Amino acid sequence: MEPNTKSKPTLSFSKVAKALSNVSTRSQGNTNDGQVLQEQLSKAEPAEFLDRRHADAQENPATCQSDPRDGLWLCCCSRENSLTHYQGRYPFKHLQCVMCSHVMCPSCMTTEILTPIKNPDMEVFEERFKQSKKGGRYCRLCRACGLTHRQVFNSDLFDSSKTLCPCGQPAIEEGSFFHIGSVDEWRSEPEVLGAAMSLGRRLAAAEQISKANTAICRPSESTTPRRPVTAVELPALPPNTAQLRVTTPSST
Repeated sequence: MEPNTKSKPTLSFSKVAKALSNVSTRSQGNTNDGQVLQEQLSKAEPAEFLDRRHADAQENPATCQSDPRDGLWLCCCSRENSLTHYQGRYPFKHLQCVMCSHVMCPSCMTTEILTPIKNPDMEVFEERFKQSKKGGRYCRLCRACGLTHRQVFNSDLFDSSKTLCPCGQPAIEEGSFFHIGSVDEWRSEPEVLGAAMSLGRRLAAAEQISKANTAICRPSESTTPRRPVTAVELPALPPNTAQLRVTTPSST
């Protein structure tokens, strides 16, 4: 038998250096993308018009604040988080709770500035659609990292399956699309709306607890054993039963 003369493949220094260079380039590219994103977010200017010249402290308390907001969203943990609409590609930046870092989900509550769209396919039939589409007042949320993206339309479709977030995930989950509404009501009654949202959250939680307790206390028909029903044979009635009369002895 002839000896095996095939030599094992060897890794040259140049190949190893090239592989490490590719990894370093990709890592550097991701770092640069993150830096560009942070620069865009830090330089973003508020989008909603703010005129303090004719604002009244009683009628528009939110407008008279030194750093007014455009609304708030109530996290599942019941923490209130501010909402500010910015110009550019990322209208609300990242929507993560400042207390628990939870990314806003369909169970969270928001004011009008960020109105959830339950059915994007039916939104094209809403009266607000044409004007809102023209003004760029639609956005989507990446549920992976919480970054908001101003919606770019392909015809009249909310199609974001080909548009990736900088984190690499598409915003195609249910509850990821929003209409950017008005700030007027919020700026006129911020305390009232905030209290109403908190109360609504407590009532919804109380209702869920009540339903859960009712389900626990109510016996299940499938698990409750049923007593067997047995037939009992009754004795036969005497003849001429219909003619019998009940008599009582008369007192003498």
